[in-house]
Amino acid sequence: MLRSDKGFTVIEMFVALGIFAGIMVITTMLLRQSVWVWTSTDSREDAGMVLSKARNALMRELAQADLDPGDSGEPHFGLSQTPAALGGGDAVWFLSARGSSGEFSRDSDGYPYWQRNILFYLAKPQDHDALFGMSCAPASNPTGDEICPHKMLLRVVIDFPPATTPLPSPPAHPGPGDFPEDLISSVDITNYLIAPQGQDVGAIQSQSGVEEVSIVATGLLWFKVQPAPGAPDAGLQIDLRSVAVKEASKVSSVGSVSLFNSPQTLRNIFSIFPNN
Repeated sequence: MLRSDKGFTVIEMFVALGIFAGIMVITTMLLRQSVWVWTSTDSREDAGMVLSKARNALMRELAQADLDPGDSGEPHFGLSQTPAALGGGDAVWFLSARGSSGEFSRDSDGYPYWQRNILFYLAKPQDHDALFGMSCAPASNPTGDEICPHKMLLRVVIDFPPATTPLPSPPAHPGPGDFPEDLISSVDITNYLIAPQGQDVGAIQSQSGVEEVSIVATGLLWFKVQPAPGAPDAGLQIDLRSVAVKEASKVSSVGSVSLFNSPQTLRNIFSIFPNN
């Protein structure tokens, strides 16, 4: 058998290298596309979970609120905008008939016996840059910050002084010294609108009458509340928005541009009709 000592020609080498380079280019493109799809899906799942947590908490609490002040004219529900330093989202607070042990109380006439104020508001944490490894530019929109996607939804339970006397057990009626909780005024509520120090809510917890503080969700862009369309006296419409930040970072300058109507911004707009 004859054996050839002849190697590859220069042309054959270039052809082989060209084929190899083409395969590598296609492989790289497919890999990048796969990473982009994975990043987009993962980021949107995170944003969706944030919206779900915020919505569930608001639905659970607001369903037991009362929008009607009744014949007495005493308000049971408050709404205002948070300071610009916190992000300018909405703050909502309302009376709750749940006591310290979680039971829902009604008086002998069947009306809720108000015992606590429940406050929800959106806030940008004080150490934002250290917490998220980036800075977000100040917003120019006077109705709320539509640039920073890192805001937190906080829930605060307040027994506003003087402490509310628990409802006497049936068949006893509330006595002369038994007073239900009053709604906190829009002036006094500002004392509780404090940005947390990272995950530390100690400054909020130290305010007068505060019994509980929790961070419901982290990663919200927008939180607005208004009367429900078609039934303004009976319900509320809530607009929640969260950004798929990892995906958005690939196509825009997160932290310096408006994300309000971005394709990477997930919206959850829903209505609540309280039971009381």
